[in-house]
Amino acid sequence: MKLAIVHDYLYQYGGAEKVLEALHEIWPQAPIFTSFYLKKEMQKAGFEDQGMKIRTTWMQKLPLKKALAKPYFLFYPLAFRYLKLSGYDVIISSSSYAAHYARGYPYSLHICYCHTPPRYLYGYDTELDHQKIKKIFPFMPKVYSLMRGWDKSAAGLVDYYVANSEETKGRVRKHYLCEAEVVYPPVDIKKFLKVESNRGEYFFTYGRLVAHKRVDLIVEAFNQLGLPLKVAGSGLELGRLKKMAKANVEFLGRISDQSLLEYLSRCRAVIFAAHEDFGIVPVEAMAAGKPVIAYQAGGVLESILPGETGGFFFPQNSKALINTVKNFNPEKYDPGLCRKQAEKFDKEQFKEKIKRFVEEKYLDLKNAKTSAQ
Repeated sequence: MKLAIVHDYLYQYGGAEKVLEALHEIWPQAPIFTSFYLKKEMQKAGFEDQGMKIRTTWMQKLPLKKALAKPYFLFYPLAFRYLKLSGYDVIISSSSYAAHYARGYPYSLHICYCHTPPRYLYGYDTELDHQKIKKIFPFMPKVYSLMRGWDKSAAGLVDYYVANSEETKGRVRKHYLCEAEVVYPPVDIKKFLKVESNRGEYFFTYGRLVAHKRVDLIVEAFNQLGLPLKVAGSGLELGRLKKMAKANVEFLGRISDQSLLEYLSRCRAVIFAAHEDFGIVPVEAMAAGKPVIAYQAGGVLESILPGETGGFFFPQNSKALINTVKNFNPEKYDPGLCRKQAEKFDKEQFKEKIKRFVEEKYLDLKNAKTSAQ
């Protein structure tokens, strides 16, 4: 089985890139096609590209890719639409934007691991404020409408969808009119299981500091609570968050994996305010034996056991979070139960399930071809 992996882009390191790393572990000989690759930035962030055969499109030659990665959004569908993948039996696209546009010729099986249909096209929270963009550029709604047409057309040519959560499965059904198998994304929980769960000293949140993660909501709540909060990570929102934060809120910047484990070991709970497709941070926190306080929407509804491994707040505002934190008692949560729940999302389970799914669908295709002859 000759297989190729296609991934949207490699300029930031997050959950989608951890999926890519796991796919490479399953099929180490498969080339990885992506729009462009900022090697130094990705390696600095912790991306493991050792042994990867990464091949980029013509977008690699565009200037100022780091600064203009998002303004170049019109180019991604074109880059993948005209990507030549002849001779591959199976194409696996890891897509939250345009990787699912890729096509193999003449009879490749295309399986899309969908992180989400493109957020900005279907009204979900993104790193950029697209409502503001539409006000500044009145023609943008027509552009988005055109791109939704492209996106749905490309989605209709995918043979099978695998979704990273029931949340995403629902989005695939709603926007693409397709059914999807759910395989939860890989979480490398083994390193978190080693964390010694100490008595909590502070609340903790970490990850990319971008608008749709709603760290501003967390900072606003803790400004009023006056409780200690530590924030780890970097991103476009860092400057604004620092300006709004009071003295009880500490910003740690980007931290090493070892430092992350240390901060997790001493926190009371991890706060998670985003509406995510799945949400890897809550699973990592539970693997470290810590409860999670999360916004009651999206993938966390599938990973957190309310009252056992964490609690929810609703609606998505600081007042609701304040009320939940005030009623939160870290002593009632068993670190062992948190870890047990996290084990359901271990990377090895992802690898086993996705490998079996791909092999079964490929065998079905071969048998169908044999029967037709």
